[in-house]
Amino acid sequence: MAFAHACPVFRVCAASFSLQAEPIGEDGLCEHPFLTPDNAKEKCVLPGRVDIGKHFVMTGGVNGLKEDYETMVSRLQSFGRYMFNPSDYPAVADLFESEVFQDAAKSVCPADKQVLDPFQFNFIIQVPGQTVALHLDAPYFWGASRFHYPQWLLAAMVFSGKFEDRFIDQLQVVAYLHQWDDPEREGRFVYWTKNTRDYESVPPTPLAGSVVDGSKTVHAALVYRPDATPPFMDKSQNNALEYNKEADIWELVVKNEEGEVVKRLRNYTFDDLRISVVYRARCFASVEERQRYVCSMRHLPVTQPMLHVLTTLHIVLDGGVVIRCPSYNSTKDFIPLDTILETLAADLVDRGKVASVEAALSMPRYDFASLILKTYIQCVAVCVMVVVPGSSLTRVLRLQVPVAAPCRYPLQLLRAVPPCTGAEALVVAGMLVDLVRCTRPRRRALPW
Repeated sequence: MAFAHACPVFRVCAASFSLQAEPIGEDGLCEHPFLTPDNAKEKCVLPGRVDIGKHFVMTGGVNGLKEDYETMVSRLQSFGRYMFNPSDYPAVADLFESEVFQDAAKSVCPADKQVLDPFQFNFIIQVPGQTVALHLDAPYFWGASRFHYPQWLLAAMVFSGKFEDRFIDQLQVVAYLHQWDDPEREGRFVYWTKNTRDYESVPPTPLAGSVVDGSKTVHAALVYRPDATPPFMDKSQNNALEYNKEADIWELVVKNEEGEVVKRLRNYTFDDLRISVVYRARCFASVEERQRYVCSMRHLPVTQPMLHVLTTLHIVLDGGVVIRCPSYNSTKDFIPLDTILETLAADLVDRGKVASVEAALSMPRYDFASLILKTYIQCVAVCVMVVVPGSSLTRVLRLQVPVAAPCRYPLQLLRAVPPCTGAEALVVAGMLVDLVRCTRPRRRALPW
């Protein structure tokens, strides 16, 4: 039984953003810290959730980590299985259709959108030292979804506020299947209901769950077992967590393209793992609206590797009646990539980020994508007083510090001053100053 990286942060799991990609290395790896191999293993492109990965590496996430690049990337690469056909699993369908579950789920949907469309459930496993970075779940729009565009672009569409008329409300339920119940292991589910640095949290209690609209509410998880460091997992390789039934252990391994194990990284027991199941459903005003949306999804343009998912979509109405989708032209529902980019480009002009729409659209695609990420996937800006030990350097500097990473340690180096805007990182005398944990600066090479 393997929990390979199905669609995690550093994988390309939908139509990739067409950009001027870098050639892949002779060893099949991508040297750039935020590019990964495309599905054909021919070039290096932006992965589907580069918004999550880059934000975590640049800010340290909820825990305010400042570590070497390899450790931070390995903390993000949890293991999962993603199923887009819940009705094919009777035990899962029974759970989702139970009265208690339905009441909890509908409490998150808008009052005028109480018809649920269950479309996905996941099993997610984390090994000690791993975390879930700050993120929004993959949004769905009338005419655009993860089957058509990278999830980071969809998230930017949400944050831009320019596609609200096409946004589809949804909900997610996060429950836990591990058996341990130990607060010292951390791994709490955290989320933000207000635009402040203070988060709310719930513990990962076995057989308990939380309900939230993850496509509108920023959420994450604290590092599970923060005392541990996961082994290094190259983002360009096929890392997998497999259950060895004979030995009753979970083996973290690296596989080649043929699925053969080429390296063994570490073994774990069942008790070592943080295991969650995630249920997701869309919220609609009526059964007819739900049918129209799912049928339109089947007829929209789509590229590999998600074509096999869409071609099997059908609607199971209350009572188990299956409604097949009629053949019709749903082109009017589709949002072409050019329309999305032109809309974002116009908004970037309004925000003073670029001189004109034409200037934005003529940028190299990687640069344009980076501008989109920097503009819409942001941190909160504060000023800090930095004192470098062993030198006379004392300056007030403007830096970006994550909204969800307050200093939890005694202030040794930093003193907060009024908010401001500025650079995303600071190097003083060859050292990356640790802004969040307030610890002594250490020498380290920057990965970007």
